[in-house]
Amino acid sequence: MTLKCRGVIPLTPEVVAALKDLRDAFTRKFGRPPGPDDPLFFNPDADAPRPVPLDRAHRETKKLLVASGAPPEIIYAFEKTGRIVTEQNKQFLTKAEIREWKGAIRQFRRISSGA
Repeated sequence: MTLKCRGVIPLTPEVVAALKDLRDAFTRKFGRPPGPDDPLFFNPDADAPRPVPLDRAHRETKKLLVASGAPPEIIYAFEKTGRIVTEQNKQFLTKAEIREWKGAIRQFRRISSGA
């Protein structure tokens, strides 16, 4: 899967540190720094640089959301849409993507309220 960027995304110091950690892990695993055609999120179980399987990335993200105490409607919306929408990133999403996210939040609230 290829992601398309709609503009410049500012990186926080925490994200920069996490990207450096990924680079270092890649270098340890494959004995060389990542190149321009290597995946950013690589499968640590593969013998050659391969992207993390999408289903694995999804499971790991959900685990992180649960462990962090994210509200259940956020976890539900992530599962429905495959994304997490925040004030910091919503400017990079289309109106349709934001509508889909908000619809999933509303759906969770309807389901959980028994309506």
